[in-house]
Amino acid sequence: MLTYKNLFLSYRKDTSDKAQQYLTGLLKKDLRKNAEVIASAVPDASVQNLQQFISDSSWLYQPVMNQTALNVNELLGDSENAALIIDESGIPKKGKMSVGVARQYLGCIGKTDNGQVGVYSALCNGTNVSLINTRLYLPEEWTNDPDRCDKAYIPDDKRGFKTKDQHAIDLIDDAIALGLRFKTVEADAGYGKGLGFMLAIETRAKEFMVDVHVDQRIYLKKPKPYIPARKATRGRTPTEYQIDETAIRVDALVKNIPAQKWKRIQLRDSSKGPLIYEVYCKRVYVWQPEMKDKPLQWWLVVRRNAETKDDYKYSFSNAPTDTTVEYMAMRQGQRYWIEHAFEVAKGDCGLDHYEVRGWNGWHRHMTLVMMAQFFLLQEKLLHKKEYPLLSARDIMELLAIFLPQKERTPESIIIEMKSRHRKREASIASARKKFT
Repeated sequence: MLTYKNLFLSYRKDTSDKAQQYLTGLLKKDLRKNAEVIASAVPDASVQNLQQFISDSSWLYQPVMNQTALNVNELLGDSENAALIIDESGIPKKGKMSVGVARQYLGCIGKTDNGQVGVYSALCNGTNVSLINTRLYLPEEWTNDPDRCDKAYIPDDKRGFKTKDQHAIDLIDDAIALGLRFKTVEADAGYGKGLGFMLAIETRAKEFMVDVHVDQRIYLKKPKPYIPARKATRGRTPTEYQIDETAIRVDALVKNIPAQKWKRIQLRDSSKGPLIYEVYCKRVYVWQPEMKDKPLQWWLVVRRNAETKDDYKYSFSNAPTDTTVEYMAMRQGQRYWIEHAFEVAKGDCGLDHYEVRGWNGWHRHMTLVMMAQFFLLQEKLLHKKEYPLLSARDIMELLAIFLPQKERTPESIIIEMKSRHRKREASIASARKKFT
């Protein structure tokens, strides 16, 4: 907590003790990570104080999140090897009042359902990774409803609608502004639906590796954009560029790749053995009308299952022309590690366990989860030589012995039970009023 000194001030009152209690709860093994359950397990913690700390106190979450990003950067930051990985994660939620909740696609369950979606960034170096920043996605049904935004306490400057791509660019800009050290930005095909996201990264002088869909179109020869000549004396003068060259889909290209052009590459060891793919890289051209007369040449990186010759993945990269296939394969496969970061954040640190409705509550919970994940990463690296396979779960098993436990007595359990009953009665009474 030393690097977070003075960041947990609420109306000039130091609430770092509440932060410590909440973090202790997040690091407890097999515990539901919300204020009520944390208060039942952590000494000196109370439900009321923790709920107030998360939802109603005035400490600012972004400076705390920034400090965590800087701390992770000290461990993993590297201008040649580290990557900033962007991904989204959905959390199913019932009801209509939780901030940002709507019927939308939730990747965690693979379908459209009621829930919240956050766009996240993680810093990754090799097999080490940690979440460092997030943006809550607000669907238009929220941004078009001021009253709903008021009830969720969404700040005025956060109510404008932004696509997930725009949130992702904001996360990249935050990382650059903080001076985080990374070479590549990586993202899945959700951010490769068009060229806009990748063009935005290129204007920021960063390398990228972004997955694209099978229907992404490419040019094998450099297109020659032009503005058509005016065909008649009447009508508007053409102003938009067009091309005569024919584009092909990326999945059409791979049908004609000779077998000897595929390179067999082992990405990493996994629990099921070496992870081996066949990889093919080719310089191709990309263009869309907004690019005017400036088509670009990027790498198309394709991989497939080495044994079954299927399960294709396609990616674009603006890496230099002399980049090796091995490097491309490593970068394309590196996005896996943000999925690992989500597994730790959800399975161990309770990223999806919160029971808050408002804007501040959601962001503060996420901030403290990232602090907890940073601690686990720090401990893992500290003991790497002695225990090279040390996992977050292993560390939490050890913490279960050393973290303080609240003494449980029949009297304390009855007090907690009565408190829950009072809340339940209040909820029932509130529900009845809606129907009277």
